[in-house]
Amino acid sequence: MNLFRLRSLLGLSLALVFSLLVVAAASAATLNPEKPTVRAAYVSNAGVYAALWVAAEKGYFKEYGLTVEPLLTRSVTGIQALISGSVQFVHSACPQFMTARKGGSDVIILSAAAPYNLYTVVSRAEITEPKQLVGKKVAINQLGDTTHLSVRFALQQLGVNPDAVTYVQIGGTPERLAALQSGSVDAALQAAQSLEIVKTLGMNVLINLLEQKLPYCGAGIGVTKAFMTANPQTTEAFLRGIVKGNAFAREGNADQVKAIMAKYMRTTVTNKGLVESYNFFPKKVLSKYPGIPTQGLAFIINEFAFRDHSWSALKPELFYDSSIIEKLKNEGFLEEVYKQIR
Repeated sequence: MNLFRLRSLLGLSLALVFSLLVVAAASAATLNPEKPTVRAAYVSNAGVYAALWVAAEKGYFKEYGLTVEPLLTRSVTGIQALISGSVQFVHSACPQFMTARKGGSDVIILSAAAPYNLYTVVSRAEITEPKQLVGKKVAINQLGDTTHLSVRFALQQLGVNPDAVTYVQIGGTPERLAALQSGSVDAALQAAQSLEIVKTLGMNVLINLLEQKLPYCGAGIGVTKAFMTANPQTTEAFLRGIVKGNAFAREGNADQVKAIMAKYMRTTVTNKGLVESYNFFPKKVLSKYPGIPTQGLAFIINEFAFRDHSWSALKPELFYDSSIIEKLKNEGFLEEVYKQIR
């Protein structure tokens, strides 16, 4: 290769790097969040919410002029806090947002990163067939949330009347497993990452919804339309931080991601459950490019319609605003963040 060609290639490479840096800097420089500090609720300490944790700990929100305080709440409580304005964003599965929207609030979904249902229904060793669940107690997180909806759908798939069991509000995945072990419930909804643990404990897997690749909408970002309208740059800054946090959770330094997850899951980086959560959620579940899973929203609407026929008239478009995530997609930001984290 002659000297002239080498210099030309070097010049093109430097120009490309410079242009990428300019794009990244311009994105940050053009944002001036109306509210420089916001609170964001996440509804359990499951690893599916790692994007929020990583974005906060790595300073990605601050790159866009925003300080975010993550807060752990329960599902319905988080939605109530969003509507009241005590938090500005919620990281949760989408059914909760949709229920609130149908109920008359202006809660909308900005994006989601888990397009499939992630749950399994597991039971104590003595319950070997789904029909044995009739009249028994099943552990969920909270009535009306995604765990409740998922169990009801799973029971339908198993040929069991969803109203023939008693739903016990226990809390997150670890709490539901502990309740199952103690015998205070007969079955529990668990994330699919727990399969090996429950099998080791001698429990039975009655159905694995993840294996069925059911369209869903998990790891959603919710906001009120009023807040988004009044604070468009704050909303965009938050979503940019989430997108970058999602990218680092998926493909960033594994030790750093696990350390962040351990902090929010209140455990150690060597804990088996933490390692399994990392290998499952960031590495297998979270989409490379967050977006709006309209098929998943349609599926959820259909499931709600089994109990309440008024849902059948509703369309997925009622529940989301894709304008910001589409903007980020069109400007190449969804791809660019992966170059920035390497």
